[in-house]
Amino acid sequence: MKLRKLLMLFPAVLALSACGKRETEPEAKSGVTDSAVMAENFKKIGEDMAYIAASKTKPTKSLQPMSENDKKIELVMPSVMTYLVGKLYENEGFDCLDKVVKFSEVFDLKMSKDYTTVMDVALSLMVNVDAENNKIKFNGFQDSIQGEDPYQSIVKSHVYIEIDYNFETKVLGDFKMWAKGSSGLASSEKLNESFSYSQYIDGVAKKIDMNTKDEEYLAREAEIDAVIESFNAKVATQTVADATTARKYGEGYIATQNFVNEIVGQELDMEFHNK
Repeated sequence: MKLRKLLMLFPAVLALSACGKRETEPEAKSGVTDSAVMAENFKKIGEDMAYIAASKTKPTKSLQPMSENDKKIELVMPSVMTYLVGKLYENEGFDCLDKVVKFSEVFDLKMSKDYTTVMDVALSLMVNVDAENNKIKFNGFQDSIQGEDPYQSIVKSHVYIEIDYNFETKVLGDFKMWAKGSSGLASSEKLNESFSYSQYIDGVAKKIDMNTKDEEYLAREAEIDAVIESFNAKVATQTVADATTARKYGEGYIATQNFVNEIVGQELDMEFHNK
């Protein structure tokens, strides 16, 4: 009897479903049921479920190991920006903790023995320190004009870095860096947009492959978009250094660039344009 009663429940449930059915069903999203799309989506679902079943992390195609040469290109920027903050804190009154500080200067960049270019740059910096959890977050926005007409170029770049750092032992742990911005000739009607992501985790350096926009790529890009939006909200109340103070901060920028160049073997000498 119990089994019979259970079986009788199913027609009742179906009847309720039929009564509650809307006369007009919502239309399927365009293209979702196309054969090629169905094949792609169901294979992906099955693949993702398999990795969950195996308790494994699904490898991503966009996040690739860095070569030794890549490291010098990708990881020099975070080293310059973080060391620069240390140099700037040597100046009495400098403070970019949870607030934006901006300064502008003009530099000569000696790219090689035979080529020197001028860079007019404005830097906006902000850091957040969570000493209890050994975490540091860094934001830096660089707005620069480099070179001379007709080859004068514009670079607008936001750099965001998350750092694990043991404040007691002074040991650097893992770190991640996002960069997003635009660049191109000043004479261009539209600048080229760019995004990059690199990380150093458990002693392994990796970077995003710009040509593979998979889930990893899109997730990292969404993260820096959110950071930039939050940073821009702080810019409205930023502190802008006067010319005298900017010159002091510029000295720190030069010292930082030259210091890092010597370590990584990069030929890029920097000095003030207006001596």
